[in-house]
Amino acid sequence: MPHDDHPQAIALWYSFEIQSLFAALRQQGVATRPMMMAAGVDPKAFENPALRLTTEQELRLYQAIAQANTDPLLGLRVGATMTLSHYGVLGLGAASCNTLGEALELLVTYAAILSPGLALELRRDDEQAVWRINPSTEDQPALALEVDATMASLYRLLSDLLLQPMTLTSVSMKKDIAPVLLPAYRQHYGCPVTASAETNCFIFESALLATRLPLAAPQTLRLMAQICYNQLKTVQADYGLVAAIRHYLDQRDGVASIEELARHFNQSSRTLRRHLTQAGYSYQSLSDEYRFNKAKQLLLSTAQSVESIALNMGFSDVRSFREAFKRWSNGQTPANFRRSSIGS
Repeated sequence: MPHDDHPQAIALWYSFEIQSLFAALRQQGVATRPMMMAAGVDPKAFENPALRLTTEQELRLYQAIAQANTDPLLGLRVGATMTLSHYGVLGLGAASCNTLGEALELLVTYAAILSPGLALELRRDDEQAVWRINPSTEDQPALALEVDATMASLYRLLSDLLLQPMTLTSVSMKKDIAPVLLPAYRQHYGCPVTASAETNCFIFESALLATRLPLAAPQTLRLMAQICYNQLKTVQADYGLVAAIRHYLDQRDGVASIEELARHFNQSSRTLRRHLTQAGYSYQSLSDEYRFNKAKQLLLSTAQSVESIALNMGFSDVRSFREAFKRWSNGQTPANFRRSSIGS
């Protein structure tokens, strides 16, 4: 099972964004529950504001949302609703910085807290600054949706830090934008917007980096920076070795011993166990996590019987599967999980 020490900022940022995207789809008349179930996510989980998704679940949801969406400005609209509070401790730390430049550097340093695949870069000369945004996926069409939502949310963040709209010189986006939609983008950012560019970035006058932030609080900044540092270490551990192990288990359909895994990563099983312990995991917890996620996906997205799912997952009998599932889900049986999730 995943441990409970993941930074809440990760969950909060993406949980709010995905829930907002789902809400918009429902207004379009799209049924979102099948998307959740196909991704192996219990629809009831979205009632939890601290929802955590695996990278694979997150990508599947973005793909499904992008394919079902009929509003070409959906990502822009949703991103614009992301307030400073949705950035958790990183947002509070940025607001506590003395200047806009310090806040941007803090965001660049700890961007992985928001999403492990998100990378930010700040470059400047005497005249202009360029803040580059590299999204966490290259998958189409999910990429276009993520670029829109991420850039719109970061622009909202900059404006919230200043307590007034951020003045940009121009915006460049790698995604294609239909000419008929460009006026909406220009109005949103208050500047020229270039589509099909080489990079995603905000360009503005370098002098703005020296702008004093109205909510600056040095003592708060020191505390938030320390928390961000600790969270980043956790994220790097979670999405380094742990992510590689999850990927390996997925490729092997969960069938791998700790010895096989250690050989794959060219280390002894004892060393691998030590590294996992340092990251807050064990091989058993990751194996159980994989099997629990697979079981939920099969229960939610297929009509297979519990008995058939037990055999497909390598259990000797349905009783063993039922007991394991109850242990993973804090007492819920597979049948009750399916009934409560699909029937609610």
